Amino acid sequence: MKTYNGFENVTSENAIIYSNREKYDNVPCVFRHKTKPFFFVGDGGFISNGKRYIGESYQGSHVYCPFAINSSYQPVDRINYTNDKDKTVVNSRFFGNILAWAVDYAEHHGINKK
Repeated sequence: MKTYNGFENVTSENAIIYSNREKYDNVPCVFRHKTKPFFFVGDGGFISNGKRYIGESYQGSHVYCPFAINSSYQPVDRINYTNDKDKTVVNSRFFGNILAWAVDYAEHHGINKK
């Protein structure tokens, strides 16, 4: 059983690991528990968007505000991300999927399930 440093008792046996800190210590930074209603994203800026900015690329810094939405407030890919301005990130779409998972989990496993 592999245990990840920094997150005691979080293993590949009890959690689905979506991302880890490969550059540092391989500690999971995005994971979902397999049997409990728990999803963790260990990045405070994961859903940052400066002043509800609309559009694919943020007009401020290219390394901030990875959460992109269109004029209808729907999630879109964030382009020109990172110092090299060569990455596309999908944080807003991923967050939408997390919310869909949470609603589905609550409906089928929640305290009022039928």
